[in-house]
Amino acid sequence: MDEAARTRDGRRGIAGSAALFTLHVAGLAASSTLLERVARRLPGFEASRLAQALSDTDSVAGAQGGDVQAWASLVLREAVVPATWEELLFRGILFASLRRAAGVRTAILASALLFGLAHGDLHHGLVAALLGIPLGCLRERHGLGAAWAAHAVNNALAFALPLATAFSADFMVERGPLGLGLALGLAGISNAILLQTLCRDEGGSGRRRAAASGDAGV
Repeated sequence: MDEAARTRDGRRGIAGSAALFTLHVAGLAASSTLLERVARRLPGFEASRLAQALSDTDSVAGAQGGDVQAWASLVLREAVVPATWEELLFRGILFASLRRAAGVRTAILASALLFGLAHGDLHHGLVAALLGIPLGCLRERHGLGAAWAAHAVNNALAFALPLATAFSADFMVERGPLGLGLALGLAGISNAILLQTLCRDEGGSGRRRAAASGDAGV
């Protein structure tokens, strides 16, 4: 294979990886929105920490108005920083320890359960635990950096809602059957790809073992 062909193959590989990552970010955002909609219908939602968190997010983000610098600071403080320490703890330290001790499947499910429990109540914990499963699969397949980036972008979208509704997953759901179908489709396709990780060989490839040990993370 000549140099030009290798360059083309490399570019196609990068483009494919970028497209897959974009799909997983969109799928995680759609899953988060759909799960929050389900949580709203559960008894006791209005008194839950999830309801308070969603209300606080809307209020704080809306208060930024059109100040882009203030909004960027808010996203860094309230979206990126929490995603960073949560991923380092749950998909970093805990995931790697659980994977070494009990394998991939246990690491994904147990870290997701602990992630949910850390959020404090039934509604918030249920949403977090269910989102923790695709995040764990993403971590196993593509490394800690991918899980962190998807988590941070998903958090940031919550603060984008009052400023740019048309770019949020909530916008899709609010548009009726077509938007709901798009959200379900994105969540379904992304999760179907990621959840194959739960069924694959526990040994995995050297690349994935390196990812689980943290060598492929940020």
